This record gives sequence, structure tokens and C-alpha cells, in this order.
Amino acid sequence: MVRELPVHTEVNYLVFSRDGKYLFGALRDYHTSLTLAVWAVASGNMVQEVKHSKVPIIMALSPDGKKLAAACQSKLSIFEITAGN
Repeated sequence: MVRELPVHTEVNYLVFSRDGKYLFGALRDYHTSLTLAVWAVASGNMVQEVKHSKVPIIMALSPDGKKLAAACQSKLSIFEITAGN
């Protein structure tokens, strides 16, 4: 094991950045909403989060690591990643 990251809810999907410095995840909070989260792998700290109302079916990161796409039921949402910029 390299590192454990603390989370306090269910994690649905995970994607690493191309350089391996960041981990993107979909956290499901049944009481509020879905959170798209970005962790810095080296520190284990969450560096960005976005509240979103739909649960993603799948996620993909752009090759430059600046955009995250989440397919959510009949909708495709694209998020700009600002962590580390």
C-alpha cells in the first residue's frame, strides 16, 4: 500500500491524473448530493471539490488533466479542474 485517503462516505468512481499526482473521485453523500473530489496523492489532502446533483455512471479525465467529464444518466457534465494550477 502506498497511501490511504480518509473519506467519510461512499466512493463511486476513481480516476488518476496522467502524471499520477492527483486522484479524482465521485463521493456519494445520501443526505445532500454527489461531490466530485480531487486529492493530491502525495499529501492525501482533498484540494478541490464540486457539489453535483447527479450520480455519474463513468468519469474520464482529459489528456491535459484540465477537464473532468462525468456521464450522469442522460447528461454529460464537464468540469474544469483548477487544483494545482
